[in-house]
Amino acid sequence: MKSFYARALAAVLALTLVGCGEGGIQSPQFTPELVEIVVTPASASVALGESVQYSAIGRFTTPPGSAQPTVDQRLDKVTWSLSDTARASIGSGGRATTKAQTAGTALVVTAARDGVSGTAALTIGPPRLTQLVVTPAQASIALGTTQAYRALGIYTNSPDPQELAGGTVVSWNSQHPAVATVSPAQGLQTVATSQATGVAAIVATTPNPQGGTLSANASLSVGSAMLEGLMRLEPPLATVAIDNTAHFQAIGRFSDGTEQPLADSQINWSSADTAIAEIAPSTGVATGKTRGSTVITGALKAGVPSNTANRSAAGTLNVTFKGCTVPLRASNGATVASEVDDTCLLCNVENAGQIIDGDDANFASLQVSVGLLLGEVSVTVSAPPGQSFNKDESAAFVIGRPVGQLISAEIASQLSISTLLGGQPTGDSSGPMTPLAIGLLGTAVMGDYSADTALLLLKTTKPYDAMRLTFSSGLLTALTDVDVFAACGDAVEPAP
Repeated sequence: MKSFYARALAAVLALTLVGCGEGGIQSPQFTPELVEIVVTPASASVALGESVQYSAIGRFTTPPGSAQPTVDQRLDKVTWSLSDTARASIGSGGRATTKAQTAGTALVVTAARDGVSGTAALTIGPPRLTQLVVTPAQASIALGTTQAYRALGIYTNSPDPQELAGGTVVSWNSQHPAVATVSPAQGLQTVATSQATGVAAIVATTPNPQGGTLSANASLSVGSAMLEGLMRLEPPLATVAIDNTAHFQAIGRFSDGTEQPLADSQINWSSADTAIAEIAPSTGVATGKTRGSTVITGALKAGVPSNTANRSAAGTLNVTFKGCTVPLRASNGATVASEVDDTCLLCNVENAGQIIDGDDANFASLQVSVGLLLGEVSVTVSAPPGQSFNKDESAAFVIGRPVGQLISAEIASQLSISTLLGGQPTGDSSGPMTPLAIGLLGTAVMGDYSADTALLLLKTTKPYDAMRLTFSSGLLTALTDVDVFAACGDAVEPAP
């Protein structure tokens, strides 16, 4: 009988299991061992600015003879880490928050405890559009005038409205077309044209990445002020590169004292010299044809009433070198400085100010000596105060050499471009990893000087507000002089 009770008690002790929190299931003769950590989700993809919660599951051994060799249990006490803390951070609770996005590269999320670890993947995608914004939100215009609108977006990486990402499709409509109509119906910008006095809601919509649509609206009030006459064109002076366009707008003065842009449908447009630039008669969009300057005139159409004789206004369009989309001019506040290395004997920079004087026939001359190892000269052109250029807006100089001295790849060995921001180098400069692009522009024919010209271009990766052109000497100097016609805050390489 005693033998029976002893065997029964041993069986009860062997089968009695006690839960011990994260330690898994234990018995008096057995201690579970953590053998694996599983991180969930195994792979996550989130937009820049968003976060994702990870969890750690511990896999523990079970007593001999159990039906399953291991048992899973959530782990609350693990050490979390990331393979790149510059791109994301992770808290002690396993929530990962994104900081920076690199396309196509996944981070490794690791959970570790007691010498055991598990991993998961985190892919950071581009910021996600969460809200559409229309600017201006409110506007008041006179009957017969227009109002321009622009769509912006709020993304997961910032609470501030910013330019919409490329490829975003925005549709526009007026909820009160009898008061105002919009055109174009699609695009990042549109123009509302008044039709009658009243209030109209201007609405922009775009597909929501999460499904459905995002929308935003603005309020437009149309008053009954009468047009007094045509005051001026905006801009009064525009500069474009060959084959590029500039949009002129006629500004009218009204009986209530306001000045507002007039609808293009009310204006006849013309160019004094169509060989230099042509302008669409009904849209105010001028296209540069060849280098030079022409007068652009906007005149009220015969059927448009006004209270004064001021029915036309004029502006000037300068057409500059092909590919130089934003020439820097002294008239707009740009400045230039030159520097000559003390070791560069007989080196010189002449007429540096002519790089930004607005006359494409004028140029600065950079000169270095033959046979020097370290000598160099440079010119630095700075944008107007408060203006800077975004990354990917290429910095460029238009250079030239007298006819017969060809511009070729030899230039890359002696000329370099670098960019600055706030007086400090940005790190973008031409070199072995960032070669200069050279686009030949043909022969300059303006003024008394004739030269073969080229656009020397550096594709940038960081914002900048100044650019420096350096002309270096060398033991086997191929060039001893080069002429600089213009500096371009943004440029595109011309087609061959």
